[in-house]
Amino acid sequence: MNYRKEELDLLCASGEVIWIGCKDEGDKEGKIAFFLASSKSLYEPFLNGTTQEPTKHPKLLKLLEEGGASFLTRLSRETDKPPSELIPDLLELVWEGRVSNDQFAPLRLHANVKSSRWAKTGSGLGRWYATSMLSEEDAYSAQGEEAAATESPVLTWVNHLLKGYGMINKELTAKAAPFSWDTFYPMLKRLEEWGALTRGTFIKGMSTLQFTTRELSDTVRKPLPVSSDTSSTVLSSADPANPFGLIIDWPQSVEGASFARKPGNYLVLKGDRWLYWIENNGKRIFSLPGSHAEVTPVEEQAALLKAAFQSIIRRQGLVKISVDLWDGETVTDTDAGKRLLQLGAERDLKSLVFWSN
Repeated sequence: MNYRKEELDLLCASGEVIWIGCKDEGDKEGKIAFFLASSKSLYEPFLNGTTQEPTKHPKLLKLLEEGGASFLTRLSRETDKPPSELIPDLLELVWEGRVSNDQFAPLRLHANVKSSRWAKTGSGLGRWYATSMLSEEDAYSAQGEEAAATESPVLTWVNHLLKGYGMINKELTAKAAPFSWDTFYPMLKRLEEWGALTRGTFIKGMSTLQFTTRELSDTVRKPLPVSSDTSSTVLSSADPANPFGLIIDWPQSVEGASFARKPGNYLVLKGDRWLYWIENNGKRIFSLPGSHAEVTPVEEQAALLKAAFQSIIRRQGLVKISVDLWDGETVTDTDAGKRLLQLGAERDLKSLVFWSN
């Protein structure tokens, strides 16, 4: 399915989708969560005081809370600030989780253009609004105890995390949910008592409590079927199927690798083995220690990586992939790089280029 940025803006402008920002102290990049407007039980916890720190821009926030959704030009007049100076303030409120926009264009533009061009955008960036406008009075205060127990936001998030990741532990809730582990644990324990969930050690080497459904528990304990298939699987690092960086920590023994769950980074798998880590759409490739990639014949390594590159090209709609480094070495100086040349790669100075087939 081809993605077009305008379609996301239209979904936001129509009111069907909302987005909320978050940036923890010390983070270089903020995170954005998208929600269906109808999924209030998922996003409402982000609106109810999850950020206790005082806002950096109380006057601007109050203006949005009292005046409602506003275009940038109106806010500029009312604050007596040019748009180029007002945008950074609005973005700081975005990362506090207190302000959003009925389009996604402002965040996209912020990531791709210089601040000097903001003044030329006029009001073509949707309306800014306080996220508190999305919250109503306590939706659960009028419900009985039984309804609250089965329709609480915590239970909604338990189901949401299980659907997306298949398992819940302390690390996942800290990184992907609006509630602490101390809030989740009583609900997980209750579901275990009811027979809906089971706890155990489903990922080897993890000492923390892990909860999953009984069906998934039975599935993960079964050995993978033996197959003579030599093909590989290319998995985006941001895919929920990738447990690293969420449920478990990234490997510590890959020198030079910059592990992150972000577009352009991939895991190359063969069966149940993680063989390679690909960064920045192929710029850098790393072999995983213990994956036996280092003892695999160079011809097989090259063929596997070539197939992975073509998969990424097709998936991302790229014209080409340029490879610079293999395990920290200039790729053209490696045996695998020389084999890639024989398999159709083009040399571009010290890089290898693969074109779309």
